[in-house]
Amino acid sequence: MARRFADAASAPTVFANLSNIGWFGDTIATEQHLNISRLRALEFQRPMVRATNTGATCDHRPPRRVHDSLPHRGC
Repeated sequence: MARRFADAASAPTVFANLSNIGWFGDTIATEQHLNISRLRALEFQRPMVRATNTGATCDHRPPRRVHDSLPHRGC
């Protein structure tokens, strides 16, 4: 996937992740998905806006920080 965006002119400027992760319930999976999206933002050096139905909603901005987030349940 990263190769497709090697050319800066065709690379996205922001990623958006909309997820229905409520079916994971009270498990570590919601936190894992949050960390995966953080790594993807870091990999591409692009901001990522993430919205979920569990409240694990945040704004990632590289390098390695969550700029803002809402409290989430289910973790």
